[in-house]
Amino acid sequence: MNTDTSKRQDTSLNFSKNVSALTVFCSFITVLINSVRRTLPYIAKDQDIEVLHQYRLSVRQIEALLVVFHNIVPKKILLNMKKQSKALFAATGQLRDFDLLLQKFHRANPKRKNKFPDIPLIDEITAQRKAEFEQFLLTTHNSEYSDCFVCLQACLNKVELCSDHASLKDCWPGFMKASMHHVHTAYQRLWKQKDDSHIHTLRKSLKQLRYCIELIGLIVKPRKARVVLSWLKNRQESLGDYNDIQVQSTLLKGYEGANEHIKRACVTSELSHVRQSLPLSKSDWKILRKKIKSLMR
Repeated sequence: MNTDTSKRQDTSLNFSKNVSALTVFCSFITVLINSVRRTLPYIAKDQDIEVLHQYRLSVRQIEALLVVFHNIVPKKILLNMKKQSKALFAATGQLRDFDLLLQKFHRANPKRKNKFPDIPLIDEITAQRKAEFEQFLLTTHNSEYSDCFVCLQACLNKVELCSDHASLKDCWPGFMKASMHHVHTAYQRLWKQKDDSHIHTLRKSLKQLRYCIELIGLIVKPRKARVVLSWLKNRQESLGDYNDIQVQSTLLKGYEGANEHIKRACVTSELSHVRQSLPLSKSDWKILRKKIKSLMR
C-alpha cells in the first residue's frame, strides 16, 4: 500500500485505475491523516490562518472518502471512522469563522480608519477568537484527541484485511451515481421549497461531488476530470463564499456593538452580491448533468 505523505495531488499519480479500490481508500486516508498531523505544530504558532484551512480541508476530504466508499468499507468500521473524523473537525470550533471575519475587517479599507470606527467591537471579537484558539490547543493536547488518530489507524488496518478486491475503475460509476443523486436531491428540494436553508445542503453535496472527482476521477479519467473540475470549482466555491458570509452575519448578531453600518458594509451588501452568482437554477443542474455524463463516457 502506498503511504507516501507528500502532496496529496501527486499521490493519485501513483495509482492505476485497475488497482483495488480499497487500496486507494487506505492510501488516501493515510496521507490525509498525516496531513492533519503535520499542520498541528504550525497551527499552534498561530501565524498563518491558511494552515488551519489546510487542516479542515484534509479532514473534510477524509469525510468525503468515507461517503464515497460507504458501499465498500464495512459499515461498523465506516461508522467508527466517521465518528473520529467528526471529532477532529469539531476541535477547530469556530476558529476559521472568526479568522475570516477579522480578516474582512482589516482589509476592508486600510487607508480609511474611520471605515469601521467601532474598535471595541473588533477587540471583543479578537478576544473571543483568542479564547477559541486556546480551547483548540487544549483539545489537541488531550488523550481523547490523540485517540482519534489511533482509532483511525486501527480501522485502516481492518480495512486492509477485507477481501473485496473490486478495482477502482469498476467502482467509479457507482461512486459518481451516488454523488450525483445527492446533488440532484438537493436541487429538487431547493426548487420545490425555494428556501435558502437548502442552499447549504446543495453546497455540501456539490463539495462532495468535487472531492469525488478530485480524489478518484483524476485517477480513472484524468483529462475529462480536469475539464469538469475547472467548471465545477467556481460554482462550488461561490456557494462556499455565500455560506461564509452567512456565518459571519450570524456571528455579528451576537455582538451588541455591531452597529447596522458595520453589518451592512461587511455582510449584507456582500451577501446580496454573492447570491446572484450561485448555481441554483434548473439550467445549472442541466449543465452539470451534461458535463458529468461526458465524464462517465
